[in-house]
Amino acid sequence: RGGRGNRRFNHNNGGERFQRYRDYDEHDDRGEFTNNFQRTPNKGRRVSFKTTGRQGNRHRFSDETIRSILEEDDDMTTGGPSTSNRNHNRGSLSTRRRGSPIPRRGNFGGGGQGKRRKLQAGTSGWYQVAIQHGHQFSKDVLFKQILNNIQPDIFVPHYFATEGNGCSFFVDEFETAEKLYKNNIVSMPTGQTITMKVFSSVPNVNVDANLKLRIKHAMPKRYNGQTRALDLTKFHADPDLTDIFVGLSRVSVMGAAIEVIAENVPEIETLILSENKIFALTHFDTLAKKCHNLKNLCLRNNKISMLNTLDNLKALPLTELVLAGNPIKDKLQPRQYISEVRKRAPKLVILDGEPLPPQIGFDVTTDGVLPPAKASYLSDANGTTIVRQFLEQYFLLYDSENRQPLLDAYHEHASFTLTTYSPFDEIPDRGLKPYSFNNRNILKLNYDRRRRAVKYGRLPVVSYLSELPPTQHDPQSFGVDLSVYLPQMILLTITGIFKEKRKNQSQPLRSFQKCLLIVPSGSGFCIRNEMIHITDVTKDQTINAFKQPPLVSEAPPQAPIVPVTPIQAMPSTSGHVDDVTKMRMVEAMAQKSNMNMEWSRKCLEETNWEFEKAGYVFSELHKQNKIPPEAFIK
Repeated sequence: RGGRGNRRFNHNNGGERFQRYRDYDEHDDRGEFTNNFQRTPNKGRRVSFKTTGRQGNRHRFSDETIRSILEEDDDMTTGGPSTSNRNHNRGSLSTRRRGSPIPRRGNFGGGGQGKRRKLQAGTSGWYQVAIQHGHQFSKDVLFKQILNNIQPDIFVPHYFATEGNGCSFFVDEFETAEKLYKNNIVSMPTGQTITMKVFSSVPNVNVDANLKLRIKHAMPKRYNGQTRALDLTKFHADPDLTDIFVGLSRVSVMGAAIEVIAENVPEIETLILSENKIFALTHFDTLAKKCHNLKNLCLRNNKISMLNTLDNLKALPLTELVLAGNPIKDKLQPRQYISEVRKRAPKLVILDGEPLPPQIGFDVTTDGVLPPAKASYLSDANGTTIVRQFLEQYFLLYDSENRQPLLDAYHEHASFTLTTYSPFDEIPDRGLKPYSFNNRNILKLNYDRRRRAVKYGRLPVVSYLSELPPTQHDPQSFGVDLSVYLPQMILLTITGIFKEKRKNQSQPLRSFQKCLLIVPSGSGFCIRNEMIHITDVTKDQTINAFKQPPLVSEAPPQAPIVPVTPIQAMPSTSGHVDDVTKMRMVEAMAQKSNMNMEWSRKCLEETNWEFEKAGYVFSELHKQNKIPPEAFIK
């Protein structure tokens, strides 16, 4: 017991400590330690592992007995001529290390027990066959015995090489590699047996000047000068390249081949790369830069399986492409396959030998310049006046204290929907909760709730609008798109910002987009359908919100001065003025002063809605040229 323990801890900083334990262990008398390792002697009690009575009655083998039997078997097994191979095959049961745990049954250590795993198909398409102790036999003898072992199948070995006491070769077909994998035990004429190990691997090659020279010498016989076509089908099996691996599936080798093509035949129009186990097209962007006439590319029977692999073809002006025999074609539906390939090759006319239908698209070049953005769009300039007047009257009533006069602005069978979005809905005092109650978000509501969120009829629409918070819109932020202007219908979209009027509180800004379908009604127009979307304002909208137009100190000479007729006096309007009277006063002010509705309203608000005073102030400011030209733009 002391013999094994004193060999275990005699190193590093604890060497001196355990050396003292070793000295003690050599004459263990169960006495006391010296210095810091003291203990009282144990009075006759010793540590031991007790056995039960049942174990003594039954004839069971102990672990030591089983281990001694196995070790005797090891001595008998390893004592023959195969003892020299003990260190090489440590995983087998016959060479189990003395004293090691008893191995389990199954596929642990070989021995033919357990189920072997299947050979997995590799991405490269190449498989290496390694034979231990294969140096004892000639290449012809090895290949003959392997061929007899897998008959009636055949195999074509590539790049046979010996290294040390073993040898190896490569095969380029998975079916052949799988056959060799299943029949990996080969009997030799001498009575010995050899074992083949088969796994996915690619032959090694150094991409240098010598390799490029070999590629250059092998290409001339494959090039047709009349059609400007280069056929590199199964290039690795070229008779002039049997002693060196020139597999175009290797990205580095493909790069070297493309450099040779670009340097020697840059006028090439057709390139055939069939049956080369290609799975990446990394260097094809270089081919596009140096071979501008390349229009036909054949990649038949390769290993291309990912769509993003075809992204490297975008720069090539291809009109014909062949991808038949690649896994990518089997992964996609026919329509999706054609669509995805066309995204990478927009000028493609023939795909896999079949003409493609005409592509639907816009004749716009990739370097085209978009037209400049406009604040508003008018499909018909004749609708400008009507749209302006309608919006001025609508928002004047909407921003008033009483929205009931809006009943005349809606059709008897009008419909109204509202949607909102804000990332701050869960934060108190933020978000759009006043508008979210009837938010018709079709992605979150079922059919019944979506149907109830639609307001039908003039009265329900205006009643719902009256429940919304009081607002003040900013006309300077408006963008109006008049999409349709017909005698039967007007379709326009208004975008802009407004603020909520809250007493003794901050007035939050909101952004809105309102889509209106307007139809004729009597001598005017009314809203048949309205959809509005409300969201939070952006940073730029906040900065520019409710900014007054710049005042001009001196009217420019080119500014048109509109002749103004004297404003006739109206009855005194001191005291409370209702919204209907205010709207009439604004219209009268605009008519008499030739100002637009917005500036006419400002003039009346600043004079506390006293019409006579507003007219006097306007006349004096107009004589002094202090009214900006924007006030007369309608």
